[in-house]
Parts: sequence; structure tokens; C-alpha cells
Amino acid sequence: ARWPFQGMVGGSDCKLVTSAAIRLQYELLPEAGGVALSPDTSAFRPFAQFCAWLSHLLATADLSSEVKSEARSGFQLLATACQEFGKAPELAPSDPEGLSRLAMAVALVVREERCSWGTDGLEGLARVCMHRLLEEGPDCAWAPTRLATLAAAYASADLPHEGLFRKIGSAAEKHREWNSEYLMKLLSACFQVGQLGVLEGMLKNLQGAGGLLRQVSRATAKDLPAVLHAAALLNDFSIVEELAKSQRDRLSSMKMADLIAILKDWPSDLRADPSNNNASTVQCFRSAVIRAALSAASSRPPLPSQLKVLVEAVRSEPKGASRVAELARMPSLLGAVPSPSVESKDLADAFRGILAPFTAANAQARRLQSACAARLLLEFDRSPL
Repeated sequence: ARWPFQGMVGGSDCKLVTSAAIRLQYELLPEAGGVALSPDTSAFRPFAQFCAWLSHLLATADLSSEVKSEARSGFQLLATACQEFGKAPELAPSDPEGLSRLAMAVALVVREERCSWGTDGLEGLARVCMHRLLEEGPDCAWAPTRLATLAAAYASADLPHEGLFRKIGSAAEKHREWNSEYLMKLLSACFQVGQLGVLEGMLKNLQGAGGLLRQVSRATAKDLPAVLHAAALLNDFSIVEELAKSQRDRLSSMKMADLIAILKDWPSDLRADPSNNNASTVQCFRSAVIRAALSAASSRPPLPSQLKVLVEAVRSEPKGASRVAELARMPSLLGAVPSPSVESKDLADAFRGILAPFTAANAQARRLQSACAARLLLEFDRSPL
């Protein structure tokens, strides 16, 4: 919600969301005549935008349980209608913007509620979109913005619909000009659900025209895992070189979570080619990411899952054993030792999360071990046998 509604939609006196949820239900009842979802009227696109707005509020706003229940009832009716679309896709609306926004609306509800009826609705919408994309000629009516939104919708619901993503890839290949925001959105969505390969044709077109490097230079921290995998897919080390240049001064300001995500998803098939003298480029960029992650860890302890990735990455570096030992001695890691408020039954898992990464790396972590032992003695004093 935006001003002036921000901070008000969750209040008991504000009936805006409740009214919207009731209106959604009404529009989907037979008494309404099916105007909102008709392919023969201009109401479909505004209705889809309305649904996207309501689903966003359901996912982000602090709403009462009564209001959420009312909204869920509306979206359950919407999902049923979308499921019916899939039975006769040629009779469904064809507006790309409306379909992509409607998919995003249902996907947000699926992500938040983990409901099977929402997944069934997305399946119906996927059939409609595949049918419409199949009809596209050389001049694709599905603009890059719509393709990126559609892919992002299914990725947000964690649904790697292979048939739909293949159609998205074919449609994307027809576009020669891409805005960097929507290109990165499409790359990230396809990468998230393991469908990056469907974009190979589009990426090769951009690569040949020289447009891919221009777009890569504008990538954000969250885009980097997908871009690195695109570089591996194309075997294009110039992308890594561009990332090394454009991200060099940004790494130090990146969040720990983003840096760990880059290291965790670093493509294993991104191999250096000695004949192109790019071995140092790939290694240096990865090392720069590791240094930035270590710097972030020196001021704030990483989560156990992050620590595991970081230790494994540091261990793979030159002089990895000594650098892992340095990591274990960081004073900031003592902040990861369980606080007195942690219950006894949770201590074993907490200790394991801190110490196991170093044990797996055959590294000494005496300071951490001592801190964990002290915390255990404290628990014995509090809860004597």
C-alpha cells in the first residue's frame, strides 16, 4: 500500500480491503455475467490489475484474520475460474498484460498460502498463455515486460512449468531490444526454477549484437547468480570480465545474504580457458566476492547456513586451510554462540551449526569451541542434573 493508504489498510476502521475482497467475489459470481473475465470486453485488464493489487496487500499488509479470510475466498473463486480457462484456452482472454498480471496475482497467493487450489489455477493460466504464445507470429505481441512478469509470477510460486517456460523462451528470442530491468528479471526468474536454458537463443542473439555486455554492467547483487550461470551457458568469459569491472566497487556494500547467494550458486561449469587467458579473471572475481563476504562476517556473524557456504568457499581458495583458520578466529563469530535465552533442547543444533562447517574443513576452531563449552556449562548451572 502507498500513501495515503499505507498504515491504514490494516486498521479495524478501514474497510477498503474487505470491500475489495467482496467485490472480487461478486465479479466472479454468475450474477455478474462474467464481464470481468470476458475476452470480448475491455474490463479484463483493469480487473487483472485490481487482482494483482489485492494479492499484494494480502501478501504484505498487516491484515486481520477476518479480512484475510474474505480475500482468500475471493482468490479461491478466481483460481477456479483460471482452472476453467485451461479447459478451453481458445475462449479465454488474450491480452498479454492482463494475463501476466492475473498470473502474478494468483502466484502471490500461492506463495503466501501454499494452497493446492492456487496451483491448479496457475496450471489453467499456463495453458491459456501457452496457447496465446503459440499463436504469436514474428512480431510478438508479448512485450519483454509481460514475458518477464509472467516468468516472475511462476518463479515466485516455485512452479517450473516446463511447457510455459519453453514458450516464454521462444517468444523472448523474437525481441532484439531489452530493457536491463526486465532482462534481469527474466533471467532471475528462469534461473530460480531451473529453466535458464530456455533463454539460450535470446541470450545468443543479444551476445551477437553486443547488447548483452551493456545489460550485464547494470546487474544488481541479486542478479549476479543468474548472470554467472548465463555466462556458463554461453561459455562467455567476457561477461565475467564485465562483472568484475562493474561490480568491483559494489561488492563491499553488498549484504551478506547476497554475497553468500553468489558463492552458493556459483556455476560449477564456469571453467577457465587457459587459451583465452581468462583463468585469472574468473578466479579473481570469485576471490573478490569471498573477500567481501569475509569482511561482512568480521562485523556481523553469518547464519549457520551462510557460514557453511563461506567456509567451503574459503577452503577452495589458495592457502585455504590457513584462511579458514583465520575465519574461525574472528571475534565476530562469538556472536553466533547461543544466547542464554536459547532453550536446552535447541543447544545441540545451535552448536552444530557453528562448529560443523569447521569440522568438515578439518580446521581448528578452539575459540568457538571454548565459547560453546562455556555456554554449555552455564546451562548445567541453570539446569543441574
